[in-house]
Amino acid sequence: FWASTISFFLAFLGWFALAPLALDVASSMEICENQKFPPLDYPRQVAYLKFKNLKSGKFYCQYGKDNDDKPTDCNDVPSDIASKATCSDTVTGGDCVSAEAKQKYLPDELATCVCTGGTECKDVIANAGVASVASTIFVR
Repeated sequence: FWASTISFFLAFLGWFALAPLALDVASSMEICENQKFPPLDYPRQVAYLKFKNLKSGKFYCQYGKDNDDKPTDCNDVPSDIASKATCSDTVTGGDCVSAEAKQKYLPDELATCVCTGGTECKDVIANAGVASVASTIFVR
């Protein structure tokens, strides 16, 4: 009886209380996509190309992707924006754009731990959930 009760308590704790900490655990294990593949060195990682920051609403690919289903790269900066001068203390007004607007990729928009479907990080978290369920069933 008590083994079953403790098992259920641990399963409940693992499923509901620890789930929000999964990304922190993944980050501490250094299995996040952006830890294994730094975005400045590997800007075309599929996990990055599909990324949208939920807080800011901005995408990693600020001008869209080359393919919505299976992207291989971000779209280039539009020529009208690329041809304008970068705004500075001396250049202001409508004839200039921000340095961010001239970037094809926005690596600063990535979360501290990118862990989306199809990455090793997501697989590890999914396997941990299966192991939690399996151990609960075994103990019962």
